[in-house]
Amino acid sequence: MEGSLLLLCLVSLFAGAQSQNQIPSITTSYAQIKEDTPINEFAFQIETFDPDPVPDPLTYMITGPKAIYFNCDANTGRVTIRTPLERDDDDKGVFSIGVVVSDADYTVSKDIQIIVIDANDNQPIFENTPYNVNVEENTALDTVLFQAYAKDVDAGLAAVVKYSIDEASPSNGLNHFAINENNGDVKLIQKLNFTSLSTFYRLKITATDGGGPVYNEPDPLCFCRYSNRLYF
Repeated sequence: MEGSLLLLCLVSLFAGAQSQNQIPSITTSYAQIKEDTPINEFAFQIETFDPDPVPDPLTYMITGPKAIYFNCDANTGRVTIRTPLERDDDDKGVFSIGVVVSDADYTVSKDIQIIVIDANDNQPIFENTPYNVNVEENTALDTVLFQAYAKDVDAGLAAVVKYSIDEASPSNGLNHFAINENNGDVKLIQKLNFTSLSTFYRLKITATDGGGPVYNEPDPLCFCRYSNRLYF
């Protein structure tokens, strides 16, 4: 009889140990979010691990100065966009926010990184315009007449600008002028003639960025490409 009582006591103690609440953990370390994600759209999910056999309900909260960009559902850990995201030149689109998770007995916190993916939401803008140039009739071939320059404030591939001359008036201007696609230098490639050729040329220069992802194209292989055109 004494052996049976001892067994019952051991079983009872073991069951009590198993029912003790254990500390949950936050498993999310970072989140990548497109810069142009609309307000109220899903940003990321706070992922957690609770080792309890029957986990307690958890509550979620985000903290820190940059938390103003987001709303966090206290019951599910689902985080949505509260205010439009902006890539900051100082932090290069990477910043931290605090995540706090609580159960009935414990509260844990962790800083996670937010990586703001640049959206191709800006077009190249020509600077130092207009490009009005007087060219001497005897100007040597390969002379750089002027440089067209367009700036794109996006990052990465979306900031890489290529140049082309798409039209000329009169049309034979396409034979006389060429543009370096990488730096926008416009050169004379065929001799001018004041008496037998036109004395005025008008060129349409196009600046096109390298393209990049936008929010409404979830496939990373889909790119939006912007162009801007200038006549001189």
